[in-house]
Amino acid sequence: MVPPSPPGPTLTPPVVQASPPSPPASPDRQRSALPEVIFAENLCKGCELCITVCPTKILKLDTSRVNIRGYNPAIVYNLAECSGCGSCAKICPDSVITVRR
Repeated sequence: MVPPSPPGPTLTPPVVQASPPSPPASPDRQRSALPEVIFAENLCKGCELCITVCPTKILKLDTSRVNIRGYNPAIVYNLAECSGCGSCAKICPDSVITVRR
């Protein structure tokens, strides 16, 4: 003989659903995470101070070009490695460099 069920609602354990994994960030979204380094190229006098202080060593003089002042301007040659620290912009005596994060 089966005992009768107690009166009232039956308790069931709560169902916990795991949220689906987030999709990987789109390439556009990943690119926007990179800092933006802007050089006012025609103001650069090629003093190399920015190159010296860059902790990730991603700056160099562009020896293939000369700006309107007659100097080889500094350029970023590996933006993916830029930390966005702004050391280059801080040391530039002519305020040639702007770093945006």
